[in-house]
Formats: sequence, structure tokens, C-alpha cells
Amino acid sequence: MPNKPLGRKKTFNEYIYSLGQEVAPSFCLQFLVKGKGKIEAKELEQAISRLANILPQLRIQSRGKYWSFEGELPELIVHNELAPEDLNHEIYRKTLPNLKGSLMEFQLFDERELLFRIHHSVVDAKGAQIILQALFALLRKEALEIYTGFDSDEALREQLDADGEIARASYLFQWPGFFLSDNPIDYQTQLIDIPLKIEAPLAKVAVWYAQKFGDGSRIMIPVDLRRHEEAKQAASNLSLPIYLQVEPQQSWQEVQAMLLQALHEKQELRIDRWEKLASASPGFLLKSLMKMGIRKARKLKSFPMSAILSDNGSIDLSDYQTANFQASHLISLPVFIPLAPFCTNVILQKERSLICCSFPAHLDGEKIKEEIREHLTFDLKEEKREETYGELNGGDFEELKKLWIDILACPPEIIHADEKFHNLGGDSLKLLSMLSELADDFQLEPQSSFVSQALNTGGDLNIRELIQIMEPFRSSK
Repeated sequence: MPNKPLGRKKTFNEYIYSLGQEVAPSFCLQFLVKGKGKIEAKELEQAISRLANILPQLRIQSRGKYWSFEGELPELIVHNELAPEDLNHEIYRKTLPNLKGSLMEFQLFDERELLFRIHHSVVDAKGAQIILQALFALLRKEALEIYTGFDSDEALREQLDADGEIARASYLFQWPGFFLSDNPIDYQTQLIDIPLKIEAPLAKVAVWYAQKFGDGSRIMIPVDLRRHEEAKQAASNLSLPIYLQVEPQQSWQEVQAMLLQALHEKQELRIDRWEKLASASPGFLLKSLMKMGIRKARKLKSFPMSAILSDNGSIDLSDYQTANFQASHLISLPVFIPLAPFCTNVILQKERSLICCSFPAHLDGEKIKEEIREHLTFDLKEEKREETYGELNGGDFEELKKLWIDILACPPEIIHADEKFHNLGGDSLKLLSMLSELADDFQLEPQSSFVSQALNTGGDLNIRELIQIMEPFRSSK
């Protein structure tokens, strides 16, 4: 029988996160599953043990620049009461034991709610969801196949054909309303539960933030590299950031178009000069620079990154169910980072949007919560568009309708000429896939110009509008 490997070297991305955890102990991913029925503690413990034999990350330990997979099983803590409704409760704020001990834990509340906590350097948000989905599959007694390999940041970038370089820019903004005290966990968390599926939530939150706090916002958005076909469904940290400069006067459609264009250009794969310099620097120097940056930010009330927004995507609650338990909510608590005064995570369910925000404790949380809710739902309240169905029934419409049915996996009877792509369940990645396939099928030239123009709509388009955008790219052949 072959010897079990001791571990592997951390990628640069993971190493930076690991150092960040030492500087900011609250650097922890948390997912809270709520529902009806029961999750038996004994069955959960057995499923965790079985999963640990399949997925090495569940026994992970940090050893400097290396991971070891020969640690103990994650801790399972069982409570007799329900999980606290207040997301500022100490249960959600406490740190995991230490970087050399267990880096993840499960907490079961009254056999009805499950909290999964894991340090962010181990996995990203998608990796955490993969682990949870695998755990529930085992609880359902299903056969489990999960990819357990790892790819370094550099190898992935080469594999995905990244090229070019972006210069390091200086982004320091001063917000009179944002101030971090010397207490590293001086923050609050608010959940905004909207019984609607919100289109472009990241863009809308970014515009609200820019309008609320200044003349320009530096928004960091972690991008899941699994969106590339070449990347595997690994439960490791496969996120790299893109940065958007958002101005208060911009509409959410303009910001969404910027985001889509950045995704189309694979901006997350570019390596900036700071990253090259940091990857060659020793850990003690990087950690010292992080601490110095936090101290400077607190003193000057200015921050290298003004906000971090993370879209954890649309989820299917059936992935978090068993024969005796039905999930009703999956809440993703944001990772609070001292250098970014506003952090938010978004999860979209079939008929609701869950937006969870963390920001400095001294601000009026209830007021900010209602302001964001109002900003996210304003266009839905004001929209009085007259729908004109069935007027466009030519060959173009039928071909596009077939493509939308395939991309959106929705019944044909609900697709009309004036129905917006996002109203039918389309998201940013589905839009990119649809435009790419459309450019090939209709031989639109030049493809890059067509895709760019379509992305300038921010994805807020219907079949009638799409045909109008396509027209000049066909006549120019």
C-alpha cells in the first residue's frame, strides 16, 4: 500500500490568506444551513469521518508554507438549542483554535441547523460549498466522487493561457464614516433577506457603496477559477480577485457591464507587480507589512481596498437535504478583513436573495441594512414596462429561443421577445456562455466587438434587443 503524502506546498494565494489570518483572527469562512427536520449527530459524525477519508482537506493543518493532511478530524460541537438569530453573537465571531491545529469545525444546533466554519486559506467559498454538498450526499447515502487535486496559482494561470501584466495602482480612499478601532473584531454583521431573486446584486451593492461613502470606490471581487473549463471542481482555494473602480454617478447596469467585461477578458488571471514582489518576499516581511498597513489605515482612516464583494452564486437547496432534513436557507457570513471596511456575500436561491454584510461596529447597522434593501429593490418597484409578447416570431427569434432554452434550462412557453435574460434565471456566467455560442452560431464578426457591445448592456437585455445588437455584425461580413 503506498505511503500517504504528508502534504503539499501552499500556493501563493493560500499563503497570503494564511498570513492574513495570523494578523486578523476573524479571517474565517462560515456557512449556516437552516431547515426543517433532523440531522442526527451520530450520522453527521460518521459522514464527516467518511468524507475525511475521501477529501484530505478535512484533516488539514498549517505548517508554515506547507499544508499537512495528517491532522485530526474536524471538531463537531453539538448544541441543544437553535443557532443564535443575531449574527453578531460570539459563536459566529470566535476564532478557530489556531493555525497549527484544526482549521475547520462543524456545529450542530438542535439537530436542525448546521454551521460550517473554516479558515479562508484552506478553501474559498465555492470549495466550502463543495465540502458541504459532499457531506450531505453522504448523509443521503449517495455514492460520492470528488476531485481532490490541487493546482498552484502559477500553473493554473499558465494552463488558462494568461498573459500580460497590470501595473500596481495606488488606491487609498478616506471615508469619514468608516473607522476601525484597535480591536481586531470590532465589526457587526447584518443579513438582508429579500424574497426575490435580485439581478446583478454585486453591481447594485457596489453602486450603493460608492454613493454612500465617497467619490470613488475600489471594489475587490473574488473570482472562482472553476468557471474556466480547464479548472477542475477542486475543494481547494481557487479564487483570484478582480478590481473595479466604481463611481457614484454610475448606474448598476454600467457597473455590471464593467464586471462582465472584466470576466470576459479574464482579468483575474493577470499578475500585477505587487504580487510578483510579494511572492518573492519572506513571510515575516509580508506579515509585518500587513500589520503596518492595518495600523496606518486605522490612524489615517483610509484603506487600500474600500470593499470586498463576493457572489457565491445561485444554489439548489436540494444539495443540502437528506431523507429527514430539508434545508430552507444557506447563509454565507462574510470574511471580515481589517483593510476593507465593507465586506458582503451574496447567495441567490430559487425565489430569494440572501445578502450578508459585515462593516465597522459603530455604524447604524439597521439603517444600512434598510438602505441596501431599498437600493436592491428600487428598480423592481419602479419598473412599469409594457410587455409585447409574440411580435417577433421570425427565424432569428426561434433560433435564439432554442439557444436560451438550452442555456437557461427553462420551459419554452415562458420565453418571449421582451422577457429579460436575467428574469429567466440567467446570470453573468450564463450570459457569457450564451454570447460566445451566439457569435459562433450566427458567425458574427468581429466576435470580440460583438461580445463587448452586448456586455455593455450589463446583461439587462431581451431577445428583441439582442437581435438589434447582432444586426451590424452580420451586415459587415
